[in-house]
Amino acid sequence: MTDSLYYLKQFWSKKKYFFFFFIFTSFSVLNAQVANISGIVTDTNGFTLPGVNVILKNSKIGAVTDFEGNYKIENVPSDGVLIFTYIGFQTQEVSINGKNKIDVILLENV
Repeated sequence: MTDSLYYLKQFWSKKKYFFFFFIFTSFSVLNAQVANISGIVTDTNGFTLPGVNVILKNSKIGAVTDFEGNYKIENVPSDGVLIFTYIGFQTQEVSINGKNKIDVILLENV
């Protein structure tokens, strides 16, 4: 066996596990699609709502709307669900479904 072939076989036998691990993790990263979501939260009269909690369901990822009702959440799964909560208003769940902009109108509790 030639020296170069011997060293090539040694290199491959030591690195093949790392190579397969790298390939499999690359596929899982490619399949996980993420999105940056933004939008405005208003009431039924069109007034913006500051301080609305916007949370990605089953996670700790979230945001709070600013004074003009705007929010932005980065790197969320494109198939996730956002939960909008605000005191005096009904909680609302909205599926992301690959959208980047989601405007929400919250209904008052009666």
